[in-house]
Amino acid sequence: MDTTQLADRAATLLAAWAEAMERWWTPTPDGNGVLGFGNDAWGVQTAWRHAGALAVLAERGGARAAHWRARACAAVRFLVAAHVSGGGRLLDGRQWGRTWISALPLERSWFALRLLEPHLDAATRAGLERILADEAVWLTDVNERAGQRGIRATRWAHEGGNNGESNLWNGCLLWRAAERL
Repeated sequence: MDTTQLADRAATLLAAWAEAMERWWTPTPDGNGVLGFGNDAWGVQTAWRHAGALAVLAERGGARAAHWRARACAAVRFLVAAHVSGGGRLLDGRQWGRTWISALPLERSWFALRLLEPHLDAATRAGLERILADEAVWLTDVNERAGQRGIRATRWAHEGGNNGESNLWNGCLLWRAAERL
């Protein structure tokens, strides 16, 4: 199977998954929407990845491209507003962001945000920049994980400072903020 065939097969499977997830789409009071229950923690992680997947489907074209793009943009608008820097709320009444793991969904979906950017309104694009700056400041000034502040990196896990995986995505977000802002 060559790469084109593999990409087509992956897109077919992704589209089938997206169609199955339609039953979990939750319209929000602001006219947007989100996959799932619109809650913090893993709900936010999942919602960002869902928006990313839909952006990829939209970019590939096809009969449902406009639908997938509209869904992805609606989810991004909702998530941007619900960040602690945005003033809105998730459906569970909380906000998301400024945690040891809040950079992860941004890093996992930023490739798709680049695909969506031309289709997002100016306020949402500015909101993405605001979130990027806010999360970068939090990482550099606070960054608390398991009761320990600061960026921690040691050679060995038994030393208590080896947070390699989160250091990786947090470092990526800091790089992205430096490059974009």
